[in-house]
Amino acid sequence: MFKKLIPDFYYDNVSCVDLEKLKSNGIEYVICDLDNTLDSHNQKTPSDSALEFLGRLKDADFNVCIISNGKHERVKAYLENYPLKYIAKAGKPLKKSYLAAMGEIGADPKKTAFIGDQIFTDVLGANRVGLTTILVEPIESFENSFFYIKRAFEKMVKSKIVKE
Repeated sequence: MFKKLIPDFYYDNVSCVDLEKLKSNGIEYVICDLDNTLDSHNQKTPSDSALEFLGRLKDADFNVCIISNGKHERVKAYLENYPLKYIAKAGKPLKKSYLAAMGEIGADPKKTAFIGDQIFTDVLGANRVGLTTILVEPIESFENSFFYIKRAFEKMVKSKIVKE
């Protein structure tokens, strides 16, 4: 079980993700978490940094799907002016959410990377379906008490991981 909590790559944020390294490892598809990975929970539209990263993915010819445990209305509104496939109310870390995201973009697990900020949902779920996993630091550090407890456990796991 512990092995499923370890990402393949670990970066400070999405802007630091080495897209050339992904390409050289055969990655063609990227599934990216929205909240606290691409933008903060309360960001209504893509920030400049999110748009820059999404633009880099597009320029590098990655097929992209956004996935979120957030409500459909929130994800749809966020992506309103940016035509990307997405899965809302995903239920991560359930396998079906990752499989649904791969289905949206016709992805092969061996050629797909997942980017997220949480070990116990994002990394665990993506590792369970055989994706290349990329952990980034969460954008916001203040969250509800449940996240505070979960982040404390994540801190223990992160102490064993080296950032790129």
